[in-house]
Order: sequence, then C-alpha cells, then structure tokens
Amino acid sequence: MILTKKFVMWIFGSIAIVFVAFFASLFSNRLEPMQAFSRAQQLMEQSGLTDAARPLLEMSKRDPDLAPWAILLEARVLAANGSFSAAMELFSKIPDAHASSLDARLEILKIIHHPAGAMLPAKFRPTNVMEYMLDLERDAQGGRRRDLLTEIDFLKVNLAIDQREYTLASDILMKLREDPRDPEVSKKAK
Repeated sequence: MILTKKFVMWIFGSIAIVFVAFFASLFSNRLEPMQAFSRAQQLMEQSGLTDAARPLLEMSKRDPDLAPWAILLEARVLAANGSFSAAMELFSKIPDAHASSLDARLEILKIIHHPAGAMLPAKFRPTNVMEYMLDLERDAQGGRRRDLLTEIDFLKVNLAIDQREYTLASDILMKLREDPRDPEVSKKAK
C-alpha cells in the first residue's frame, strides 16, 4: 500500500508539473512582448533609440495589441530627434481604431505646428488643420482623455496667435487658468 501511495503521488505530481509547464508556456509568450516594450521604453527614456532598444521594440511589435504603442513610442523618439518625416510615416501606420491613435494624432499636430513642419510632404499634413484638431478634440472627449484635451487647447492658442486671433487665444488661456482640476495647467496658462 505504501508503494501504491507513492505511485499515486508520483502521478499527481507529474500531472501538476505538466499543467504548470503548460500554463507557464501560454502566459510566457504573452508577457514577453510586454516585458520587451517596458524595457525598450526605459532604455529610450534614458538614451533614445539605441541599438539596445531596437530589438526590444521589434519584439514588442509582434503582439498585435501592443504593436501600435511600440510604433507610437518609436515615432515620438524620432520626432524628438528631429526626424519628422520618419516619425510621420510611423504615426500614419497606427490604426484609427486603436487607443494609441489619439496620441499619434496629437503628435502629428505638434509636428505640423513645429517650424520644420512646413517642410513636410503634403501627404503627411491634414488638408484642414482646424477640422483635424476639432475631430481629435471630439474623440479625446469621447475617450475621456483630459490630458490630450489640455494639450489640444494649448495648440489652439498657438494656432490662434499665428493667425493673429488674440482674443480667441486669450479666451482659451483664461479657460485654462480657471480650471481648478489641474494646478500645473493653470500655472502654464498664466
């Protein structure tokens, strides 16, 4: 009977190990791209798009849900380094239905408002910037992305100043100054 209990314990132990190995293999493939993305993000914050960050970024692009976020991260770094055409190319690859598209569309607006944005090919620029900005604002409100709404307001101020519509710029800044929810935004608007 002792031999039988040992045999039964051995069988249950073997089955438990097989289940643990099976479930670990299922989740390890799913976590690997996320871990690669997290590490790539850390490396890119420290020193930009380096040779160490590129393979991690490519690994994170293998996950279909994570790929647009990885593209967004890479494009932001390229834009920060002044490679606007390459960044715009990547921003345009992000699907409109994905959550990261709001961030990508905001980055496109920032690049367009940059002095070098005028030199971009026409295929990257929206035909009507104000309509594009209003669509983004509507989508950001629907997605409850208050952080984007604030940045859009500051872009509207810059656009109004460029078009010499100082009253509109002043009205937007006053609205931002009086917003009690975010003291940093109020300080920036002052």
